[in-house]
Amino acid sequence: MTTEVKPDRRAPKVPKRRGGGYFHRVNLLTSLVLIFPLFVVYQIGVLAMPQVHNGADLVTSELLQLLHGNLAGYQALAQSIDLALFK
Repeated sequence: MTTEVKPDRRAPKVPKRRGGGYFHRVNLLTSLVLIFPLFVVYQIGVLAMPQVHNGADLVTSELLQLLHGNLAGYQALAQSIDLALFK
């Protein structure tokens, strides 16, 4: 004697994923909101410790030299370049 198991109609339905997991399109504004504060903290750290440099900070050194050591000008330039790239 076999009994047929009926599906439970009260079970919640699992929503289908759209876009293929990690490789789906994301909202640009969300990305900027999440990444921009990290970028600002990194730039402040680079400016606070001038004796520590990596390959990317070579550009920082050259920009600071072109701006005659103006840290506020460098910060404004770096953030405007960042926003221009993501526009």
